[in-house]
Amino acid sequence: SEKNKENISGIVNIPDPYYIDYYLNKFNSPIAFAGYRCDSKNDMLRIDSILKSSSTPYFLYAWITLYNPTEILSLIRSYFPFVIHKEWYMAAEIYLFAKEKPQGYTEPDALFNSRNDFEIPLPYWTTCDSCLTEDTAFPGKHYAILNAQFPFSPTFSTTSKEVFKSVNDIIFTSVSGFFPVEKGEVKLCIAFENQGATYEWHDMDFRHFISESNQWSKVYFACRAPELISNNDLVKIFVWNIKGADVFIDDFHVWVEKGNPVIYGTRDDQKFLDE
Repeated sequence: SEKNKENISGIVNIPDPYYIDYYLNKFNSPIAFAGYRCDSKNDMLRIDSILKSSSTPYFLYAWITLYNPTEILSLIRSYFPFVIHKEWYMAAEIYLFAKEKPQGYTEPDALFNSRNDFEIPLPYWTTCDSCLTEDTAFPGKHYAILNAQFPFSPTFSTTSKEVFKSVNDIIFTSVSGFFPVEKGEVKLCIAFENQGATYEWHDMDFRHFISESNQWSKVYFACRAPELISNNDLVKIFVWNIKGADVFIDDFHVWVEKGNPVIYGTRDDQKFLDE
């Protein structure tokens, strides 16, 4: 089979090498993985380097741990776009990705999808005409510049019920970022609100994905649905320039995919999505 160990590279995220070594030894399958722990946002550039140097047609990612950075899936798909096999368990998942599109492959439908390239006003997004700009380096294409005067990007906002079908679903987001001079403190943020108050907040620092200034890089972030308070909860996604150093952003993408239904067991707040 073309999916033998010589054609598969991969990473695992587990508490101890024992967990994976036990089964590799049991089945006499000495597959070499590029790490045994990747549970921090600080690992993203290291994982990107592993992916960039992977020459195999397939890439395997598995995790068995208390915390798994979900945006790892987006980062892997930027190099290996096609998920050809996955297995979901309670507090564990295995994915096999392919670099080339397999024959007969069907792209899974996103449960929700919205992409903002800052060219025209779009549903779910606020506008910020004064922070949009053009540059001779990008003719005919708008992008947003964030600085001390404009610290916040246009914001994606809608009800959680609009984007999630199940509390197990995952909301993914990505944005292209460019630091023209120096890397500043800029975060891609996902906030959940109820009656005007934020009750859950997640963010990803651009510097975890952008290794150097003066080049466009993709920043990824994702999170599973939090414990919802009501059927009117809002989800808001935006970029926040904290220190004010110039940063350009473009191609802001938000989408939702079905998540592992058994990862944490049943949840009572599913009723807010079913109402």
